[in-house]
Amino acid sequence: LFPDLGLAGELPAVWLTLIGFALPFTIFLLSVAMMRLPANLIDAARGDGASHAQVFWHIALPLAAPTVAGVAVLLFLWGWNEYLVPLTMIGGTNPEALPTTVRLVAYSVPTGGSGIAAAACIHSAVAIGVFLALERSFSHALVMSVDY
Repeated sequence: LFPDLGLAGELPAVWLTLIGFALPFTIFLLSVAMMRLPANLIDAARGDGASHAQVFWHIALPLAAPTVAGVAVLLFLWGWNEYLVPLTMIGGTNPEALPTTVRLVAYSVPTGGSGIAAAACIHSAVAIGVFLALERSFSHALVMSVDY
């Protein structure tokens, strides 16, 4: 059904696996967010002569932007934390496809493990940075989901 792409143990296979796991969750959350948009606003735009694309780009997407940002934060953190699962599923020993946590431990073991705590802080800094960059939108998405 699906052809062999020859990606076993390669980085694109890891990302394709993560996308495959995250796609149903993303579709569910975004479809719920789009269904909760005010129908009167969309009908008013249609009455003013807006096309499907104009309604999506100028009305639906700006209203759903906090939800999109919230989903982006959740999916990034999920992918960042679950990077080992697809790697285990696709196999291979390509060092480029190894998760950061495995690389950091591999670099720290020869030094007696003294660098594991520092490496863990550096590894978590990326996730914290992404969350802080989108924190306002993420919090707004949570508030909007309760307000409806």
